[in-house]
Amino acid sequence: MKRIAIYDTTLRDGTQSEEINLTCEDKLLVARKLDELGVHYIEGGWPGSNPTDKEFFAEIAAQGLKHARVAAFGSTHNPKSTAEEDKNLQALVECGAPVATLFGKTWDFHVKEALRISEDQNLELIANSLGFLRPHMSELFFDAEHFFDGFAANPDYALACLKKAHEAGTDVLVLCDTNGGTLPQALAETMARVREALPKAKFGIHCHNDAELAVANSLEAVRQGAVQVQGTINGYGERCGNANLCSIIPNLELKMGYQVIGKAKLAMLTEASNYVAEVANLRPFLRQPFVGAAAFAHKGGIHVSAVIRNSRTYEHVDPQGPGQRTQGGALGPGRAQQHPVQGQAVRLRPGQGRRLGPGASGRVEGAGAHGLRVFRGRGLLQDALLPHHGLDQALFPAHQFPGAGLHAPVGPGALFRGHGHAQDQGPHRAHGGHGPGSGERPGLGPAPGARARLSQFAGNEAHGFQGPGPVRG
Repeated sequence: MKRIAIYDTTLRDGTQSEEINLTCEDKLLVARKLDELGVHYIEGGWPGSNPTDKEFFAEIAAQGLKHARVAAFGSTHNPKSTAEEDKNLQALVECGAPVATLFGKTWDFHVKEALRISEDQNLELIANSLGFLRPHMSELFFDAEHFFDGFAANPDYALACLKKAHEAGTDVLVLCDTNGGTLPQALAETMARVREALPKAKFGIHCHNDAELAVANSLEAVRQGAVQVQGTINGYGERCGNANLCSIIPNLELKMGYQVIGKAKLAMLTEASNYVAEVANLRPFLRQPFVGAAAFAHKGGIHVSAVIRNSRTYEHVDPQGPGQRTQGGALGPGRAQQHPVQGQAVRLRPGQGRRLGPGASGRVEGAGAHGLRVFRGRGLLQDALLPHHGLDQALFPAHQFPGAGLHAPVGPGALFRGHGHAQDQGPHRAHGGHGPGSGERPGLGPAPGARARLSQFAGNEAHGFQGPGPVRG
């Protein structure tokens, strides 16, 4: 089975996203999670560009990463100096990272318009910069910036840039779709010609998502022989983002038969996606494939009926593969549908809610280790559209609801009655009665006219309500 190396650039290219600003502490938290996930390389930043990245490289060695190798990012040297005198290249050496990734121009248009130097001078920058770094690095990668646009405009020059980098001892030549507009067919044709021109070279891929093709292009590049895929968690990045590793990894592992991070680590993908979003102070994308809360949600009655019998009827992979910790049929969010529950089991996943319709009641019969809850009862369960939290959503672990304050699942035997619409007022400790929560935090209570009763809770914190009227913290 062919192994594909995952190069995560969330901490560098991902932070180019307009809404993301990470402190050094944030970056260390994410790095530890990425290491736990099993990615092979973590690009920590550009040590010669800002104090935060410089601090990160000073601190990361003490974090005791067990799997990932830390990479530092930089550019070819300034045309007005030599490689030996260039402060950015010196910072790469001094930061202590065992891996360096250097980007250089491969599009003649950029050489003339951005660098304003000759094509031959640019070739010298590539060769001299990589040649300077090679003795100092365990591994050395070359990001061929704008390669696909450059190849389309002037294939001979784009290939000449790659050949210079290969001759300088680069371990992997990373072909970059920097503007994010390349189509998969064009990418495949380009890579075939590149492999023919450099049969002994190893290639990687770095795609941006401006045409909504970063994932597709990354997968096609692997089919064309790429051994390294660069991307970011949740597709964070400049403009429309980078290639989304949360889609690339499971596609490679589950659908294409490549060895990436392994099935055990893959089951941590959803958790890692949510964790990085939380550190970045961003709401997780509900409809994100594989890891989003709605990725395996089902709303229509026909779909729900089939999924309850066998989830394969409407799910392209086993949700447990990427860490959607569930099993059995699932009922997803919605507003209009109602489902009778008399005498049947209704399975709910973390992040997928059901609101008890008027007159409905039920009992929790099972609480699976990974968040599955089974209800039996009578009446109607009405769909709940997240993030408007219904009473029954107290069943789910807090980490599935960033900011919702739900701290404990309800255990088997809990009773439910629905007479109205429940509203979430924030985290609390268990309480009863008609007034504010008696615990240390404000209460979660029914809206005016709602009634609900729960009994038998699991954990140190739970949600209890009794009697009519609102409960306010």
